[in-house]
Amino acid sequence: MKSNNLTLGEILASPSQYVIPVFQRYYRWDQPQWDKLWSDLDDLQEPYRTGRHFMGFLVMVPETFMPGRINRSHLIDGQQRLTTVSLMLCALRDAARAAGFGELAMQIEVSSLVHQFEKGNDRFRVFPKLRDREQFVACIDGVPPADGRLGAAVRYFAGRLTTIPGAGTEAGLRAFYDLLRQRLEFVYAQLEGENPFNIFKSLNSTGVPLGPADLIRNFVFMNVPVEDQDDFDQALWKPMERRFEDDQGILDADGFSSFLRDHLMRHGEYVPPAETFDTFQRRHSATAFDPKGVTVELKQASEWYAILRGDRPDLDPEVEAALVRLRELESSTAFALLLNLYERRHRGQLNPADLVECLRLLTGFILRRLVCGENSRGYARMFVQAAGSIGEAPPEDLRRFLEARGFPDTPRFVRQFVTFDLYHSRYRKVVLEALERAKGHKEPADLAKAQVEHIMPQTITDAWREALGPESARVQTTWLHTPGNLTLTGYNPELLNKPFATKREAYRNSNIVLTRRLGDFVAWGESEIQARAQAMAEDAGRIWPGPAAPVERASDGAARAGPSRYDLRLRYWTGFHEFLKESGSDLSPSEPGTQYNLRCERLGVGCALYAYLNLKKERLAVSAYFYSKSADRQSKLIRQHQDAIEAEIGSRLAWWQSSKDGTFEIAIHNPVDPTDETLWPSYYDWMRRSLETFRRVLGPHVARPKAEEARGQVDGASSETQQFRIDYWTAFRDLLIGSTTELKPRKPQPDPWYSFSTGRARAQLTAVVNLRDGSIAAELTLWYDEGKAYFAILAREREAIEAAFGEPLEWIEQNGKKHSKIRIRREGVAPGSKQDWPDQQAWLRAKLEALHGVVIPRIMAIGPEELAHAQDAGPSNGESDAANMDEGTPDEE
Repeated sequence: MKSNNLTLGEILASPSQYVIPVFQRYYRWDQPQWDKLWSDLDDLQEPYRTGRHFMGFLVMVPETFMPGRINRSHLIDGQQRLTTVSLMLCALRDAARAAGFGELAMQIEVSSLVHQFEKGNDRFRVFPKLRDREQFVACIDGVPPADGRLGAAVRYFAGRLTTIPGAGTEAGLRAFYDLLRQRLEFVYAQLEGENPFNIFKSLNSTGVPLGPADLIRNFVFMNVPVEDQDDFDQALWKPMERRFEDDQGILDADGFSSFLRDHLMRHGEYVPPAETFDTFQRRHSATAFDPKGVTVELKQASEWYAILRGDRPDLDPEVEAALVRLRELESSTAFALLLNLYERRHRGQLNPADLVECLRLLTGFILRRLVCGENSRGYARMFVQAAGSIGEAPPEDLRRFLEARGFPDTPRFVRQFVTFDLYHSRYRKVVLEALERAKGHKEPADLAKAQVEHIMPQTITDAWREALGPESARVQTTWLHTPGNLTLTGYNPELLNKPFATKREAYRNSNIVLTRRLGDFVAWGESEIQARAQAMAEDAGRIWPGPAAPVERASDGAARAGPSRYDLRLRYWTGFHEFLKESGSDLSPSEPGTQYNLRCERLGVGCALYAYLNLKKERLAVSAYFYSKSADRQSKLIRQHQDAIEAEIGSRLAWWQSSKDGTFEIAIHNPVDPTDETLWPSYYDWMRRSLETFRRVLGPHVARPKAEEARGQVDGASSETQQFRIDYWTAFRDLLIGSTTELKPRKPQPDPWYSFSTGRARAQLTAVVNLRDGSIAAELTLWYDEGKAYFAILAREREAIEAAFGEPLEWIEQNGKKHSKIRIRREGVAPGSKQDWPDQQAWLRAKLEALHGVVIPRIMAIGPEELAHAQDAGPSNGESDAANMDEGTPDEE
C-alpha cells in the first residue's frame, strides 16, 4: 500500500477519475454531518488557525491502465467525504456563476469537478457507479434535483456560503475556494493488485459502520463480474431496492435490512438482527453462489413484502381484507411467517381460502392475547418457529402451533373483553371500527374522521352522578374505559359531558350503526354498559377467531433441538438486550456474549448489578456484587439493614461473602425452564423489574459508604484528583463521539481507568491515566477463569499479535489475582497539563483501536471447546457468587 498526505486540490487535480463502486452505499450524510463539517471549516477560517484540517482517509484501488482510456481508481473508503466536498464545490461554483464571476466559476468546474477535454461519463472527476449517479450528475451540471440528499446538500452549502467572510464578493468566494483546495487534507492510500470488494470488506471489519443491507448487497455484487455489475444492478437489484425508497428516492436502509432478515427467517430459523449478514453469507458460502438466482428470489419476495406492509394491495379481495385486519394490529413480527405462506401460495401449495384462514388465525391470536393480558414480547421468535412448524396442512398446523402457546379460547376472550380497558389500548379505534364493519350495513359509514367517545363521560357532572345512582364513583371506575362504554362519533366536542338523554338524540341520527343503536336505550348505567359489552364481546369472538374451548398448553419440549449452552446463552442475552431497548429501560448492560452472567449497571463505587442465567440449576438470578477494597466494610453496613431491604424488595435474598477476597453479593433467584424460548419474554420482564427494584432499594445503602470513601478514601484519591479524572475522561469521551470508532463511550466516572465493552464479558478494553507517575496506558484486561484462559490462548500467538500490532506489548499474567492484562504504556507524559490532553488521548484511542482490531477478533474466534480446554489446564481463581449459590454452597455452572 502506498500512502501520502494530499490536499483536496492535489487529489482533484489528478488526471484520474474516482469511481464509487456499485457495492458502495448510497450517499448517507445528512444535516448533522454537514453541520459538523461546516463547523470545522468555520474554525479553519479563524485568524489563529494556520494549519490544515485532516479529513480522514481515501482508499483507492486503481484499475489496470489501458491506453486511450482515462485512468480510473475505485474509491473504497472515503466516499461520503469526497462526495460531500464535491457537492460543496458545486454550490461554490453556482454561487460564483450567479454573482457574475464567470472566470472563477469556470476555474472551480474544470479544476475540481470535471475533466475539461473528456467526453461522456469520463468527464466527471468523481463518478458514482449507478449509486446516486443521476442526482450527482445533475449537481455537477448545475441543476441540483429538488428531491434527495445530494440536491439537499448543495442547497445547504449554498445557504452556508452566504455567511462566509466576504460573501457575495469574488475575493470572498475565491478565498473560500483556496481554503478548500489547500487546507483540507486527506491520507490518500492506494492499494495495488487488490480486489476492491475484498478491501472494502476488510475496512468494514475494522470500523467502517455498515448495515446488514449494505453488507448483503456487497456480498452479492462481489460475485458479479465487474463488467456486468451495472446491468445487474439496473435489471435486478435496483428494482428491488426501489420498493424500500421514500418519495424522495432515499432508501429506508432499516426497512430493507428487516426484509432481508425476514426472508432469511421464513423457513423457521430465528436470526438476531446483528447476525443478518453473517447468516446470509454462511448460507450462500456453503454452496455455489448464484447471485442472479438469489436476487430474482429476493425480488419476488420483495413484491410480497410490499403487500404485507400495505404499500400495495393483494389482488385477491378476500386475502386483502384479511391482511387489512392483520396490518391494523401492527404485525410486522409475523412477516417472516407470512413470507413463508406467500411462497407456498406462489408454488401452488396453499390456496387463497387457506391463506385467509391462516391470516385470520394470526389476527385472532394477537388480539385475543392482548385482551386477555398475555405477553407479546416473544412474538418475533414465536412466529419464526411457527414458520418452521408448518407442514402440508398450513391452517391446521398453524392452529395447533398457536394453541400450544396460549391461544385464548372464546369463553375466556368474551369474559375478558367485557371488562377490558379498551380506551387505553392503541387498538381502540381498530376494534370499534371492526365491530362496526361487522354490522354489514349496505352503505357503510366513513370512519376515517370518527373519534372514540365515552358514553358515560370521563368527567362526571351532577346530572350523570344522579343518573348513575349512589354507587356512581364505583360504576365510573369499573366501566369508564371498557368497550361497552365506548363508541365512534363525528361530533365529540359537542356531546362531551352532556346528559345521556341529550346524547341519545344525537346518537339516533348517526350513520354509524354501533352508535345509532345507542338511541334504543332509555337510560345509561351499569346494567346497560354490561349488556352492550356482552353483545360486543360475542361479536368480537367471531371477528377474531380462536379455539372454541380451552386447549391444554403444550411445553413444546419434545420438539426443541438441543443447542449448546453457549449458543443458548448468546441468544438469551441478545434477546434481553432487544427487550430492554424496546421497553425503554434505562439499564445499560454490557454487550451480550456466551457467558452465564451479564453486567447490567454500575450501582456505586465498587458495586455493580448483574443478571444470571443458570442452565444447570434451571433458574435466573439478579444480584448486586460488591468488588472493591471496601466490600467487607460495605457488607457490614448493609447487613444491618437486611430485614428492611428484604421487606422492601418483598422476597428473601441470598447473602454471600468470599472468604478469600472479601467480595460480597446479594441475590434473588427465580426457578424457570431456561430452554423454553417462548417464555423468555416473561423472564426478561422479571429480570428488568428485579434489576430496577435492586437499584431503587439498594442504591441508598450503597451511597452511604460511597460518600464516606469520597471524603478522601476512594483508592486514596482526593476530591481534586477525582475531578481531574472526570474532566480527563469527559474530554476523551468527546473525542470518541466526534469520530468514527468501534469504541463505545460511556459516562465518565472518577476512576483512573475508562473501560469499553468488547462483546466478551471477561474481556475489557481499558484506558488508564496515572497522574502520580506521569503515564498513560491502553490495556486489554481479561477477568477470572475465562479471561485467564483467553490470556493463555493469546500468549501462544504473542509473536504474531505483536507483529500485527506493530510494536511490543506487555503480557502481565498476574497469577493469584482476578485478572491478567495485555498492555502498552507511555511514560513521561503530563496528564495534569490540559493542553497535552489531545495528544495523549489520540494516542490512547489509536492504541485501543489497534488492540481492538488485532486481539479482539482472535478472542471472538476462540470456540467453547478450546476455551474449556484452556480453563481446565490453567489455575482456577475459585470464582463463585450468590447468584449461583444455595445458602452459601458453591454452584459453578
